Amino acid sequence: MNSSKSSKHNVQNTTYEAASSKLSAVKLGYYDDPFLKHFVKRIETRSPLINRGYYARVAALRLYIELFFKSIDNKQSIQIVNIGSGLDTTFFWINQKYQDVKYYEIDFYDLLKEKTDIIKKYTEMKNFLKYEKDNEEKDEDLINCLNYKMVPLDLNDSSSFEKILLSYNFDFNKPTIFICECVLIYLETESSDNLIKKLSELMKNTSCIIVYEQLSSIIYIQNKKKKIITH
Repeated sequence: MNSSKSSKHNVQNTTYEAASSKLSAVKLGYYDDPFLKHFVKRIETRSPLINRGYYARVAALRLYIELFFKSIDNKQSIQIVNIGSGLDTTFFWINQKYQDVKYYEIDFYDLLKEKTDIIKKYTEMKNFLKYEKDNEEKDEDLINCLNYKMVPLDLNDSSSFEKILLSYNFDFNKPTIFICECVLIYLETESSDNLIKKLSELMKNTSCIIVYEQLSSIIYIQNKKKKIITH
C-alpha cells in the first residue's frame, strides 16, 4: 500500500471510530439517534469522558444548525454540505425537523458507496429519500435524489469543487450551512486554507461554516493570546 492509499485508509478508519463512540453515547441516553446503530458493526462502551465529549460534539452541531435555520426566512430553502461526512447521520435528524432541505455529503467514493448500501437496506432510512420517480433509485450507484446527494471528491483538490457541486444541482445563491467535523485536520494546510477560501468566494447568499476540529492546548493558548479565538 503506497503512502497516499495508506493515508486515505487511516482517515476512513476514523469515521468508524467516531460512529462507534457516538453510538456508545446514544446507548447510554446522552442523546437520541435511532439510525446510527445500522452503521456500527460492533457495539463498544466508551469511557464517561469520551461519551460526554461526543455528546457535546453532537449537541453543539445541532445547536448551531438550529440557530442558522432560525435566522433564515421560512420561505427560503436551505442547503447543507457535510464535508468529509463519513458515517454521520445528521441528514436523518435534519429531515425529522425541517422541510425543503437539500443535503450534500462529500467524501471518498468507497465510503459513500458503503453508506449508500447500508441506507438502502433499511426502510426507516430509505423512506427519507425523495425521488421524482418511484424506480429512480434502482439505477444509482450513490444516493443522488432530490433531498440527499452523495458527492465523491478528494478534498485535497478544491480546484474542481465548484464544477462538481454544480453538476449535483448545488445553488450558490441559496442559504447554506457547511459542516466540517474533524476533517480539515487531515488535509494539507494549503488544501484546507484553499477549501475555506473557495467556499467564501463562491457563496452569494447567507452561509456559515460549522467547524469541529482537534486542537492542541498549546495552539489554543497561542491563538487565544492573538485573539483569534474569542470564546
